[in-house]
Amino acid sequence: GWELSAFLGLAGTIACLALCGCPVRPRESDPPVLLSLGRHQMLGWMALGAAVFHVLLAVAADHAVLEYLRFTSPLYQLTGVAALVVLLVLTVTSIAGIRRRVWRSHRNFQATHIILGCVVAVLLGAHVITTGRYAGGYGRRILYLAVAAGGIAMIVPATIFSLLKYHSI
Repeated sequence: GWELSAFLGLAGTIACLALCGCPVRPRESDPPVLLSLGRHQMLGWMALGAAVFHVLLAVAADHAVLEYLRFTSPLYQLTGVAALVVLLVLTVTSIAGIRRRVWRSHRNFQATHIILGCVVAVLLGAHVITTGRYAGGYGRRILYLAVAAGGIAMIVPATIFSLLKYHSI
């Protein structure tokens, strides 16, 4: 159970980084989209599912994990819990009906979604690096940081370009 939990955590992290690295832009955009909106949504739900099952299996495999739900928990646990909460908010508020009730403007939704996506990437970076499971050693840490920073660097300029070009800001 513990190994499967760790694998699901890794899968969820990779999905989150892929979501950052493949931002959704309007069809026929330049550069072309890497993920359609439907695939972006599906990958988001998969990331959330992997993260939720990561936590559930960790608790099932070792009940001592429940001790980590306190404010005195180690940094890697706190950042993992925070990343899961932000990912849950990101995913649920992306549902069309909820999105329209929360945000009157699609631009405001996009800005909030992108900011929260970057927050998830940073929190996951802290979680993955401080656990040391898959990012043990300086080389792996640098590689993970480069991938996470690359994902953030890809989403922010692409979104600014999209907002400027298609929304006349």
